Amino acid sequence: AQYQIELATAGMEDGPSSTVTPTNRLAILRERQHAWKSLSWKSVVDIPMLSGDVWELYGGVLAQSEGDRKLVFYRLPSVIRGVEYTTWSIEDVGFEIQDFGMDPTQDLLALIQHVFVE
Repeated sequence: AQYQIELATAGMEDGPSSTVTPTNRLAILRERQHAWKSLSWKSVVDIPMLSGDVWELYGGVLAQSEGDRKLVFYRLPSVIRGVEYTTWSIEDVGFEIQDFGMDPTQDLLALIQHVFVE
């Protein structure tokens, strides 16, 4: 019951069932809440901004263009949630990128092509 109360107070909902017990979930929730209240980070990752013109931060993934045709992705880590830092790229999307959007939870990437009009 305490887990449900603190979860609601944090404005969060319980995740899918797993092997993590409610007692452990409560401890993780409290650790997360304390980290945000005190701004005490478990780890720090410096990610330089690349030479491209567009970037997006959504669903724990930072993506940015490098030049006109390349996209580089960084999954931001979370010690508390057990998310590891990973990076990957699309070397050439096949055209010059005007803009893009993404939703990592849906494995979705939408690209807008730059079209030259003469």
